[in-house]
Amino acid sequence: MIAKDYADGMMARNEKLQPKWHYENGCLLLGMAAMYEALGEQKYLDYVKQQMDVFINEKGQIATYKIEDYNLDQINQGKVLYWLYDQTGEVRYTLSIYQLHQQLVQHPKTADGLFFHKKMYPGQVWLDGLYMSSPFLAEYIRRFAFTKDYSQVIRQFVHTYRHTLDVKTGLLRHAWDETASQGWANPITGQSPHVWGRAMGWYMMALVDVLEIIPSDAAGREFLLEILQSLADALLKARDEKTGCWMQVMEYGRREGNYPEASGSIMVIAAIAKAAKLGYLEQTYFMEMKHTFPRFTEQFVRRNKEGFLDIVDICGCAGLGSDPYRTGSYEYYISEPRTVNDYKCAGAFIQAGLLLG
Repeated sequence: MIAKDYADGMMARNEKLQPKWHYENGCLLLGMAAMYEALGEQKYLDYVKQQMDVFINEKGQIATYKIEDYNLDQINQGKVLYWLYDQTGEVRYTLSIYQLHQQLVQHPKTADGLFFHKKMYPGQVWLDGLYMSSPFLAEYIRRFAFTKDYSQVIRQFVHTYRHTLDVKTGLLRHAWDETASQGWANPITGQSPHVWGRAMGWYMMALVDVLEIIPSDAAGREFLLEILQSLADALLKARDEKTGCWMQVMEYGRREGNYPEASGSIMVIAAIAKAAKLGYLEQTYFMEMKHTFPRFTEQFVRRNKEGFLDIVDICGCAGLGSDPYRTGSYEYYISEPRTVNDYKCAGAFIQAGLLLG
């Protein structure tokens, strides 16, 4: 099983997590948790617990986490806490969950109720942020809320979809600026210029994850299913014919400098496959991803001289604004350095491999 081969290799190499509470840690650990769920091998649970306990003390306090940053990225690693509590029954994990939820209670929002990606980016909504925070919030409501009102979660997807939709391709632009004042923002729509592959992957994975949590009779859930169907169809049309995967800048195909990118591709594959397996899409979509997954491995997966599997051609990082200023231009996205075995890709690869490998 390729997912096991890869996960075991990552553990054998003693890959170091980020030394601070960080969304990338969450990506890998969620993949390892899925390995335990699938195979029941104790080493995966031990690994996740060991890595998380670096940050969580006996009082449930989270080392290096600062609520006052109001950064959606910092919520993602918290998804692992629900799973760890279910496996161990240790109350300290729920105390940590309460802390992270308090951030979302107080988190700054746009006029239509969308979370700022970060406090330092006022008025900005990035697709990345939906993956970081919305499944966590939906799970919190499912477990702990007295009134099971998922409207705030559903709002994040519906309004972000409307604000970022590229009507020409049916895909979503990377971000939206409520004030339309950022240098990267269209002065009329507030949209960023391009459809970044991994941003689409973040949105799709988040959407399928919350659909799994939100009950079928929740008001507004049907519209999430409509969004899922529309995006799945648009993504299949946007694939690179040569590799069957997706490009770094999705709407530009084989334009000079553009390249098939691993993390966005595997996130889309994992999301569509999971959606079909859960019945949110027709089974033909699952079979399409079943055929696509080997093409992904052929394009991106290599065995190195130590005998471990590597995933190549992963965009290391891409954002907007800040200092030095990231313009969101085509040239910006294709010039960002590529990495190997980036956790943002690794976790999604493990999950996809368990479904399709």
